[in-house]
Amino acid sequence: MSTEPQLRVNPTGANLREEPSSKARVLTLLAPGTIVHLEKTDGDWHRVTFRGWVHKTTVKALTSTEAIK
Repeated sequence: MSTEPQLRVNPTGANLREEPSSKARVLTLLAPGTIVHLEKTDGDWHRVTFRGWVHKTTVKALTSTEAIK
């Protein structure tokens, strides 16, 4: 079981970026509902398990009852 906070990608999806910037290269589009683990935060950006960055407005933290165990 991971102790890292879990986030769910919003219904519009999320661009996974190489760097924490809206100008950074997009690595892929994360599908709506995808669960990712938060590794660290840099301002408005979250580094997640897929080794990329998503803007904080494109994901929502899971509650303890929603989290995958």
